[in-house]
Amino acid sequence: MTVETEILRPLLVSVSEQEGGAARASQRLYSGLRASGIGARLLVQSKSSADPNVIGPTGKVAKGMASLRPTLDQLPLLLTRKPHAQFMTGWFPDRIAHIASQLDVNVINLHEIRKGNLRIESLNRWPQPIVWTLHDLWPLTGGCHYDEECGRYRSRCGNCPILASGSERDLSRQIMRRKMSAWQDANLTVVAPSHWIANCARQSTLFASARIEMIPNGLDTTVYRPLAQRQARDWLGLPQERHLLLFLA
Repeated sequence: MTVETEILRPLLVSVSEQEGGAARASQRLYSGLRASGIGARLLVQSKSSADPNVIGPTGKVAKGMASLRPTLDQLPLLLTRKPHAQFMTGWFPDRIAHIASQLDVNVINLHEIRKGNLRIESLNRWPQPIVWTLHDLWPLTGGCHYDEECGRYRSRCGNCPILASGSERDLSRQIMRRKMSAWQDANLTVVAPSHWIANCARQSTLFASARIEMIPNGLDTTVYRPLAQRQARDWLGLPQERHLLLFLA
């Protein structure tokens, strides 16, 4: 029996339940799936609600360890010329892979992977299909979340400008090699919320041959819904005949 003919039982994985854009996107998807009658569960490193279907650390020791993970994951950066807060090594052993393997789920949907919540090598421990929703470039790169347009993720990284490295065999190349080795046989589908990040994935060393789908982040249409342009401008008190620019971050 394949996933297509089974009742879908997805597990969404993120760092936080509520904090940050990726967390909010995964929370909206989780809530939408639950509202549609799909038994989705959410596995996070930082839980803030009492929802029994959101799984997070319990007890002082587990919560304390979760708070230390971001710092522990960055320890290898102490050996670089220029440690960077937005560079993640994915080396520290995690608990998420073990917890996920104990749950009755048949699809794993990765969202935000950072702050030491998931070790690079843990992905090949799951027999379930993996759907990875890209919220930044870290899955494509040798450690950075945005490459500052260096483009080295297209050729296995190395000589990383973010780390002020002068070596092709630097930490970014080592991380890229770990990803290539660990993920080469993964049953992985990449979901890109925008055309831009979909194109980045297609050009990357890691995902050039992967299945890549462009699916925008979902919205709760009981809160946000399309209206006729003139009606929307009247409602928001905006001028009808002016060109308007909206900036979001």
